[in-house]
Amino acid sequence: DRIDVVKVKRDVVRHIVNHDRFEIPHGIALTDALAENILLVLLTVTCPKPKVPMAIIGKPGCGKTLSIRILAANAKGPRSPKDFFKGFH
Repeated sequence: DRIDVVKVKRDVVRHIVNHDRFEIPHGIALTDALAENILLVLLTVTCPKPKVPMAIIGKPGCGKTLSIRILAANAKGPRSPKDFFKGFH
């Protein structure tokens, strides 16, 4: 049997980055590209090795800056709007 790697990646991203775990601003569509960017930023900032450089590269309008803003608005430890981030410090 062949594994559809693209589908597996999409499923993993959507399992972690979804409306149950993230508060997404009204009027913002959680597209695959935005969800991937959010996950990459999340993985980079929670990486066990500090000071790992990160570059988000993409076409204009694909959610690079927005992904960082959404993560910053959600990752506030005990003051986070969703339970997923309440344990992050």
